[in-house]
Amino acid sequence: MHLRGSRTVSQKLPVALRRPSMRVSSVSLGPILSLVTLAVVATLSLGLLGGPLPALGINRAQTNTGDVPNRTPDPVKVFIPAIPQTPEIRGSILFAKAGNIWTVSGADALTQRTSGGHDQYPSWSHDGATIYFLALRGAQGTVPCSMVAASGCISSAVHYTLDYPVLSRMPAGAGGSTAIQSGLYSWAGGQFTYFYGLWQPAVSADGKTVALITDAPDPFSLDYQLAFMPSAGGQLTRAPLAEDSGLGHNDPTWSPDGRVVAYTYNHRDGTLAQPRIALYNVRTGASRFLTTFGYAEPSFSPNGRWIAAIRTSAKGEDVVILDASSGAELLRVTNDGHSFEPVWSPAGDQLAFLRANGLSIDLWADTLGGSGNAFSVTKEEPVTSQSALDGTSKPSWFIPAAEMPSPSAALPSSLTEPSASGGN
Repeated sequence: MHLRGSRTVSQKLPVALRRPSMRVSSVSLGPILSLVTLAVVATLSLGLLGGPLPALGINRAQTNTGDVPNRTPDPVKVFIPAIPQTPEIRGSILFAKAGNIWTVSGADALTQRTSGGHDQYPSWSHDGATIYFLALRGAQGTVPCSMVAASGCISSAVHYTLDYPVLSRMPAGAGGSTAIQSGLYSWAGGQFTYFYGLWQPAVSADGKTVALITDAPDPFSLDYQLAFMPSAGGQLTRAPLAEDSGLGHNDPTWSPDGRVVAYTYNHRDGTLAQPRIALYNVRTGASRFLTTFGYAEPSFSPNGRWIAAIRTSAKGEDVVILDASSGAELLRVTNDGHSFEPVWSPAGDQLAFLRANGLSIDLWADTLGGSGNAFSVTKEEPVTSQSALDGTSKPSWFIPAAEMPSPSAALPSSLTEPSASGGN
């Protein structure tokens, strides 16, 4: 993975790649033919480097009227391509590549956090002390034939090779990972083994509860829906929410005050996917739709007033900003049709998201400006380039208090004032 042309990610620790400096040596004046030859060589060489071709310094006005023989030409001005600037990232952004968890921070500091190629869905705890993620493990499963297929069984049981999820955590500093909850379970005295899903975990601001998507406790009859469990592991509780049969929910995200979880309600119109964002109040149990059809992957702003999401269309998927109370679309952040999985900076002044480009997926960051609900994008920069990141794993962003900007240094006060509601 190339980080803006300056750093690469591989299965090993990142190694800095530095562009060699270009030096222009002085050339003594000589016969005009030698100078012209040198200028042409310099022109062709710089053209191969990707820069515009420099002028040869011949005065065309004088040439048309007849130049003086042996006239000294104008100096050749050599063009030196600018080295791409690396955008600064406040704090650290978690992402996944080839089943491993990485962080990017500062100008281009990359750190590989896990190895083995079996990890996904990384997420910071609110205080930045802990990283939560899913580790996929392998096992052999056996299920009674009557539970999975009434016909086609040649024996009383069906055997599977399982890739099951284990909700895990590790310290942000040094230290190994700890398993919190496994989706693997057995019954009938261990005679049968299968698993339930534990997908897209999101930890509440107080660190006590994990919202996730699961088909527990009965993966043979239940759809994937929003559920909750203690962050230390334990009983899974499915939220009492409606769903379209067979489609379920996705993309849980907490409001900053911990009162509301926004999620994607999956709907279909014929062969067309028609998702919409809904809000669930964990205190009252009330729920409501926030948007019309075509919106998914919500992410609350730090003050709870806005939600970053994606808007699906015939063109594809683009990042948008919505009003968290009305669901009104305030800004279409991208217009390429290949951008998804947005996440807010804890400072509130940027959005990070994934973007597909051909066969590769990269991390991008947009800087926001404006006042009130009138947002604008003031800068858009790639954080990685040709990186083949894991598109199913949403980025997660944490900024330590010492690196947080003052309100006057981030966005206008009207964009950073706190919100007391955040939901229903």
